[in-house]
Amino acid sequence: MMKHPLIFMFGLVLMIGGFFAQGLRADHTVNVWGDRPEWRIYWTMATAIAGDAGEYEPFGRGHSHPNRPPDEDWMTPGFNDRGWGFARDFAPGFGSDRQWRVSGIYLRRWFEVTDARQVRDLKLDVEYRGGAVVYLNGRELARSHLPEEKLTPQTLAEPYPDEAFFAPDGEGRLPTHVPADPSPELLERYQSRIRTMSVRIPAESLREGNNLVAVAIYRSPYQVRALQGHWSGSHHSLWSTTGLNRADLLAGSASGLKTAADIQSPRLWNASPMTVVGRYADQGDPFAPLSPVSISLPRNGVGSGQIVVAGVRDGAKLKAQVSELVSDQGARLGASDVRIRYGVTDSHDAAIPFDVLSPVAPRGQSTIPVWLTVSASAQAEPGTYRGTLRVAVMDVELEAPVEVRVAAWRVAQPRDFTTWSGLFQSTHSLAERYGVAMWSDEHFALIEQSLKYLGKLGNQIAAIPAQRDMSMLRGDPMLLFRRDAQGDMVPDLRLVERYLRLYDRHVGEPRVLILHLWTANNDPRQDRPLTIPVSELRGDRIVDAEIPNFGEPGSEAIWARVVEAMKALVAELDWDPSCLMLGTPSDARPSEQTMATLDRAARDVRWVAYSHHLGPRPRGLIVFPARHGRGGQGWLVEDPYRMTNHRGILHHDSSLPRYRIAAIHALKDGFNGVSGKGIDFIRIPRDDGETFERFVDMREWMRVVRGATRAMLAAGPEGLLATTRFEMYRQGLQEAEAFILIETHKEDQRLSDELAARAQAIRPLIEGQLAAYTAFIALGFTPDGDWERIQNELFECAYQITRAIAAP
Repeated sequence: MMKHPLIFMFGLVLMIGGFFAQGLRADHTVNVWGDRPEWRIYWTMATAIAGDAGEYEPFGRGHSHPNRPPDEDWMTPGFNDRGWGFARDFAPGFGSDRQWRVSGIYLRRWFEVTDARQVRDLKLDVEYRGGAVVYLNGRELARSHLPEEKLTPQTLAEPYPDEAFFAPDGEGRLPTHVPADPSPELLERYQSRIRTMSVRIPAESLREGNNLVAVAIYRSPYQVRALQGHWSGSHHSLWSTTGLNRADLLAGSASGLKTAADIQSPRLWNASPMTVVGRYADQGDPFAPLSPVSISLPRNGVGSGQIVVAGVRDGAKLKAQVSELVSDQGARLGASDVRIRYGVTDSHDAAIPFDVLSPVAPRGQSTIPVWLTVSASAQAEPGTYRGTLRVAVMDVELEAPVEVRVAAWRVAQPRDFTTWSGLFQSTHSLAERYGVAMWSDEHFALIEQSLKYLGKLGNQIAAIPAQRDMSMLRGDPMLLFRRDAQGDMVPDLRLVERYLRLYDRHVGEPRVLILHLWTANNDPRQDRPLTIPVSELRGDRIVDAEIPNFGEPGSEAIWARVVEAMKALVAELDWDPSCLMLGTPSDARPSEQTMATLDRAARDVRWVAYSHHLGPRPRGLIVFPARHGRGGQGWLVEDPYRMTNHRGILHHDSSLPRYRIAAIHALKDGFNGVSGKGIDFIRIPRDDGETFERFVDMREWMRVVRGATRAMLAAGPEGLLATTRFEMYRQGLQEAEAFILIETHKEDQRLSDELAARAQAIRPLIEGQLAAYTAFIALGFTPDGDWERIQNELFECAYQITRAIAAP
């Protein structure tokens, strides 16, 4: 029996009242956008600014290539932001040492008003670092920690006090990141870096339908004393004085507003082809007006666009089709010129969400990116073509306008590209993944698929493995041996010839044909082996065999026969004889004994070596990591070819912008293109259903593709499929071709002064955007930026130069 019923009842009333009051408080404020909304975002980079008492100047290491600020009307509803990326925040927290050169952040997001008379207590709450200004439909509502005069990209926000830079003793600098279990006084100093503003949005300033909120964040200067002696960019010295923690649109009630919970599904939202859907953008901006699917391409080229279907119920069938595309002048692009594919996540390789481009829409995905890839013939009429994309899903039909801009500039055929694309192809990966016998007809059918994709890139490297132990799966190498009537081992090139004829048909003549005949295993430090493992053809069977190691009796004659047979095949294919090179993809170097043997067996054939150092050079072509002035980003090649690996730029799971800029980034750095990547080193599933990462063709190639792109193709149920990374790399090669043309002729006397100035402006424009992209490699954050504009300027400038130099 209860001893104190009155106390119990009083407590129950308080508890119920508390729950009721909590419910009232929860209902009182409505988060219109929901939790962590995704913003359209653009940012600028510049040299850090430091000073005291109002005297500020650039400080420390410069940012020599600042990217262009957005247009002055960027905050207006009519501004085209479809080239911008997405982000929920930008350098959140107390500051990131990786983003100390960010000078401005520009954000846009929409909301919908159904009845402005009913909207109550609408406000925008912002947490940021630096200074902030808020706009509604292009009109400034409020600013904080900023001067009153007109804002420009060079405007500085109010400086931070000493507490934001120094420890409680007033001398030691605060580490960038908060230490574990900070004291209340220390934590308060970190919190002083975060600034807030709450902006009331008057009901009378709203309009029925879509309304645009735009926010700009400006940087605060650094204190010189806080930087002196520590200018290294390390996490002990710099924190970014520009950043966005959050921005929430709050209302007293949902009356007169459409909230995130009211969004209908399914729906379409815009994403540029450089947006990694599922990584930085999951929902997009559901309130934003739908813009056209925008695609730009040169004549004789290709271009891709992307739109995303969100809110697809599990198992719903989806089908997309596009109407005929018609230009303002009446020219047409037919159905055969447009290819529709759907983004799917590879269950065996989920490094990038929705990376695989499947011709069949997936079932079971609530989000489905739809990719449109357009081809234009060399004779296509330049102009803007328009049509409609229709998506049928869940008994509804969604529509989006399509806008294709075909530039007047004509790009060369891929096999005639000047830009180097040196991707390695893996025959063993294909056989293992699809479970077919090595060198069977089924295997060669898969190889042919891969070579067709390489042909779209104008690839310029072919490689022939000669030893059995070059394969991690111990599959038979392409180069076989057989015994002649005298019992001597002679090369049998039937597999090599079949492969190279397919290569010639689909890719073209390579600049470098590598016969990979040497590995570090041939010259170990102790107990040098006397034989080399190869494969021998006996009748119709391929069996394991051995031949003498380099320098052993008989080896010179064997390799002389191999080299002569390869030369004869190259001549039969009508290729340049100088393309044939002997390969050693290893940090190790052949011994003097090996070099002497091959010098006699292949006196006029050069070597190619992928390595981390030069070491004692074998004669010929050497590839090694670039150092001084290159930041370790590339693999430099002595004449006649210069390639780049860009290991720090292009990893297997890199964002799509990095694939798009890979070639042009290499050119900007003084290289001739991209190499050291794999096109189809696809992951192999284990028996337990998991996958593992192994490079199944040429163990020594791990020196080349380890840490870099393994594959730009994926294993589909019926054969190989392109990925979003492949398409972006492919388009980047076209842009690199335009860049080469402009750089080659920008000082040509046949150019008008106006055109010459335009050509001279291309490199700084590109360098600024590349700097903005590459500044966030370590953070893995690379929104789209302004690349569509740059691409169009490249193509137009290249066209005008082509006309100028062709004029009599």
